[in-house]
Amino acid sequence: MLPPSSVRFCISTCNKFAAHTLKTIIPSLTRAGIGTNEILIVNGGQEDWRIDHYGDVPMICTPQNSFEYTPLIEIVEHNLISPFWFLLHDTCIAGPAFKSLVYDPPEAFEKVAMKHTPSMSIGLYSMNYLICHKDRLTAIKNMDSSPQALQAWKQWGVPNEDYMLWKLQDSPTGLYHPDKHGADEWNYQGHADVYGTGMPRRIEYFPQLDLFKAKSNWQGVQPTLCIDI
Repeated sequence: MLPPSSVRFCISTCNKFAAHTLKTIIPSLTRAGIGTNEILIVNGGQEDWRIDHYGDVPMICTPQNSFEYTPLIEIVEHNLISPFWFLLHDTCIAGPAFKSLVYDPPEAFEKVAMKHTPSMSIGLYSMNYLICHKDRLTAIKNMDSSPQALQAWKQWGVPNEDYMLWKLQDSPTGLYHPDKHGADEWNYQGHADVYGTGMPRRIEYFPQLDLFKAKSNWQGVQPTLCIDI
């Protein structure tokens, strides 16, 4: 079990998504017992870099838009200290047991994945591990938020999923609560228009962390991947 207050939860969002997704994920995290000071929102694709807030939650607004890696890049570039960081997409929704399950990872790992690959990069990262791999992270920093550039990076992300977890093998990757995964690793819950945008998303549930994920892309490599809310 990790010591109290040793984990901060970083959320990757962007200027097109934040207004729709944050009003769902933030309340779910606070209901799980996570304090607003334990959360960091990183909002990519902005005009300039600044520190802001979403309610009581600190938020970094940044011009870079590197999808789920945006928070990790900000953490290493600005040396944002926490013993551990847990990376979330803004399209995640936490259940009430989420925090307690996160705080109980297998021991002696610098990184712990939510599930066997592909894990969508969702997982726990030690600060030491991130700093050691700063160059690897900054190598994929994207400063171009044009639709063409975002589509190209989204396509890159499919074969390179878990770039900082399973794809990087200089340090072993731990696995959260393998006894809780269930027979179907995706635990499909149906489709729902979670954000009221007219786009139904595929809902998956991960009991090992009591975490839901609302997906717009789930069929691997496609000629065009969805980059809209």
